[in-house]
Amino acid sequence: MAAPSDPLYASQWHFKLMGNISAIWDEYRGRGISVAVYDDGVQYTHTDLNDTYDASKHFTYNGVTYDPFPIALVPDTEQTPSDAHGTNVSGLIAAESGNRLGGVGVASGARVTGVNVLANPDFLIPDEGYNDIGMAAFRHAANFDIMSNSWGYYGDYADFLNRADSGSQRCAGVCRCHRPRWFGHRCGESRRE
Repeated sequence: MAAPSDPLYASQWHFKLMGNISAIWDEYRGRGISVAVYDDGVQYTHTDLNDTYDASKHFTYNGVTYDPFPIALVPDTEQTPSDAHGTNVSGLIAAESGNRLGGVGVASGARVTGVNVLANPDFLIPDEGYNDIGMAAFRHAANFDIMSNSWGYYGDYADFLNRADSGSQRCAGVCRCHRPRWFGHRCGESRRE
């Protein structure tokens, strides 16, 4: 297979780590696979995603369809809608190939759909975690072949990542108390999760 015409393809260093990506693409590009990107929203109008994005699978709860386009949590004209992480992840997965724009997704034949579980305030109870809508959004993942959860930790959780630190046994992801770690809640400082 010839190299894609997308100008940033040569800069996508991660493909070299996958072996002979051209040989893989000769056999399969992800066609028929649906991927849910659970993140802070997806700019589905992006020129590298608009043809691989599947809006028909947007999350709907009690008749309301939740648009995963990135939103601002705090109304502020100078605030950007998000850090664009969900859009970036979607591009890494399924950015269009051969459109002479941007880069190429590892599975450019796949279809992606965003589910904005990290920044949509409708899914959360402040200082508590996910409400019924948020939990239903996670159950919605059953409608996809793959669920992408590319979430990280803030710096104040660095000790959790260091298993050599015997005093660091805080929970990862969503704790038994059902509170997501990225909102600063540590599921009880004195309790071992």
